[in-house]
Amino acid sequence: MKNYFKNFSPIRIAKGTNPQIILESSVKFFEKKARWFIFGILFILTGFCVYFWYFFIYQSHWSETRKKEYAKTKERGAIFDENRFNGVIEETKRRRSDYDREFEEREDIFRLKK
Repeated sequence: MKNYFKNFSPIRIAKGTNPQIILESSVKFFEKKARWFIFGILFILTGFCVYFWYFFIYQSHWSETRKKEYAKTKERGAIFDENRFNGVIEETKRRRSDYDREFEEREDIFRLKK
């Protein structure tokens, strides 16, 4: 059995490498395998989304206290303020009467009509 690590020297490897060559070779590798990288990322994101969808839709369990709190918020309903409601009705009637009354001619302050 051969010992392949016998001549291994990180210093000698570091001296022979150029950052520009490493960058170019990594870009070429990514260009060749870009489709697989994108597919892998999409596959992982799809799995992540399906997991959360399943967890929050099908595995949603509320404790009894949380169910009671939710029921209390739904029992409150709307509070009807009759005085405010009557005020709004009166205001609507007043506006309707202002709209329906005939136009009163007023003095022409700009003296446009001759």
